[in-house]
Amino acid sequence: MVAGGRGAEDPDVPKVLVFWALPQHLTPEEADAWMQEQLGAVGPAALYRLSPAHRRTCAPWDRMLELEERAAAGLGELLGDLRLLGMRPVAVRLEDAEEPPWPSR
Repeated sequence: MVAGGRGAEDPDVPKVLVFWALPQHLTPEEADAWMQEQLGAVGPAALYRLSPAHRRTCAPWDRMLELEERAAAGLGELLGDLRLLGMRPVAVRLEDAEEPPWPSR
């Protein structure tokens, strides 16, 4: 599910990823519609639904937003709103390392 365009596809542009859980007081559809409205102020972004990769694991987050780092400047207010709604947001910068930070075997 893509929101606000497809500006998050260029692999050479630094990315920011935002993860959050759905609030208990909204349906998933209501939460997604609210997020679509909020993304107008942030800029082009890709919005994804998350699910556990294996039945023996759980997914701590339900949604992920991928956006270009330069669009992340307007993210502060959105993160604050997500916190107020109890959605436990986490924002991280996706770094492209030429070499892995651990030794290969």
